[in-house]
Amino acid sequence: MKKYILILITLIPLLLMSCNPDGIGIFYKISVEPHLSNSALSEKSVYKVVELAGTKYVLASGTVYKKNGSDWDAIKTPSGEIQAVSLEQLGAALYCVYADNNNSSLYSGDGSSWTIDSNFTNVSGGLSLVSSGINIFVTEHISDTLYKIHNLAHSANIDVSNFVRGAANDGAGVDYIIASAEINGYSAPEIVSFNGAFSTVAVTTGDLATAITDKTALGGILGDGTDIYITTKSGYLLSGLDTSVTTAINTVNTSALSNKKLGDMEIVTIGASLYLLIASNGGFYEMALPGGTPVSPTSATIGSTVYESVDLYTELVHSIFSDAANEFYIGSSNGLWYSDTTELTIK
Repeated sequence: MKKYILILITLIPLLLMSCNPDGIGIFYKISVEPHLSNSALSEKSVYKVVELAGTKYVLASGTVYKKNGSDWDAIKTPSGEIQAVSLEQLGAALYCVYADNNNSSLYSGDGSSWTIDSNFTNVSGGLSLVSSGINIFVTEHISDTLYKIHNLAHSANIDVSNFVRGAANDGAGVDYIIASAEINGYSAPEIVSFNGAFSTVAVTTGDLATAITDKTALGGILGDGTDIYITTKSGYLLSGLDTSVTTAINTVNTSALSNKKLGDMEIVTIGASLYLLIASNGGFYEMALPGGTPVSPTSATIGSTVYESVDLYTELVHSIFSDAANEFYIGSSNGLWYSDTTELTIK
């Protein structure tokens, strides 16, 4: 009996190496499969992409990285802090929230050094940032059902009951900020406006009003100076004139998209056309502007790449960024992706 056991033990490695037509076992193949990228961002969750003075910066897995040629250099974390948790850019500065075990602080910098903001130092509840492109808003987490939104100058604030998801400017000096739970039916989303002072926005008609009443979780908001776009965690894109937020923001797609949790958005110029790109919990969608509907990425945005053949197809997309025509970046749960509209690759 022992003889047969020894024979079986000897045969197991051979079986694993010969269990496919190529003659290399699946476990061996997995162990030697190369990474898709060898950069410092490889297999890290990329939460945000911004640009300052022509240089890209990303927030990935608790660290801020600066683009250096074809790779990325980590920016030194301020003394006493453990990790970066939120990153934005406005004007000539980067803004980043760093946290230690118990507190969060806001820093600003030029990409090489940081200066702490005395208004937001050692905040025990935690801080996060959103930008409308015109203003940055700092959210202070007070309790599970209380968040305080501040303007960057710390001269005004307003309380909301949900986590702040994003902000957008209407092109005429008014910012809109959305706050929402992550899960449908948990609590009613809120919209506030800011034009030097905060106020609650009462949405009275349209599909946005229905979404708020039905406690539909919101994912992101974007303004292009003419229209406001809002995504939902139930797979819908809403849009309308930015002057009609209170009455006429309605659904664009009549049925929910397959990856239902929609989030961040960006508009990219491709040739003479505009496309709205929409993040989801499984890749991203594109929509031709104006008048299109959301569809899976086509050759218009990713060129010759077969979308279903790349890992991004199943990854959670955290952010989308474009600062030049015919190119965009996508921060996902497994790295940083880039398209020059001829091909989609991982950085």
